[in-house]
Amino acid sequence: MNAQAASSIPTETVETVEDGFYELSDKELLALIDTGAREGLGISGEEYLRRLRERTIERTGPNGYLAHLSMLAALLDY
Repeated sequence: MNAQAASSIPTETVETVEDGFYELSDKELLALIDTGAREGLGISGEEYLRRLRERTIERTGPNGYLAHLSMLAALLDY
């Protein structure tokens, strides 16, 4: 994801936890998945999640790109 795309992700509800991790709302997580799917695959995040549920898309890919998206998707109850 490029810096411009990362800066367009809503951040108003992000809270820093003591250990330096950030908590994202479901809406923010979906925005992150959507941005990654559009940039990496040319499809929407919704389409990516649909294909992932149907197992018609691989969970891994070049440089582990799809693996990262599928790990993000696993954080949702999709």
